[in-house]
Amino acid sequence: MHDLANKSGASVSTIARLFHTEMGSTFQEWRQKVLLAHALTLAAKGMPIAQIAFELGYSNPSAFSFMVTRLVGMPPNQFLRQE
Repeated sequence: MHDLANKSGASVSTIARLFHTEMGSTFQEWRQKVLLAHALTLAAKGMPIAQIAFELGYSNPSAFSFMVTRLVGMPPNQFLRQE
């Protein structure tokens, strides 16, 4: 968000406020939902959870697992493998 603020000439707080007004969530919340949706797509293609984590830019599978569990209330091996 700092890059966007620098390029637009607006402050980070202004960008954050406008994003929340337009999208109904913080940038971080929105980003995590987008990543989770992409994770579902990759899991449907049979990609292993560790590979999904790295594909989405997480430094390790534990960080990805923490994000998924916090968002949906269950670990990725349960959430992503639901039928």
